[in-house]
Amino acid sequence: MGTSAHTHRWTTRSRHRTSQGVVAYGHCACGRWRVDRATTAQVEQTLAVTSAAPTEGIP
Repeated sequence: MGTSAHTHRWTTRSRHRTSQGVVAYGHCACGRWRVDRATTAQVEQTLAVTSAAPTEGIP
């Protein structure tokens, strides 16, 4: 199984206020997740991006 490069279309699945700013969890249809943080200075920083997880056998 090969993977092809594409432009991710992130959908915000969850957003939470924290003492460090707002943390948002995004998901792409390819299976990747990412975590972003927006601080009070309105600076957005991507904290993590996962690799696509295999979906076979997952109910």
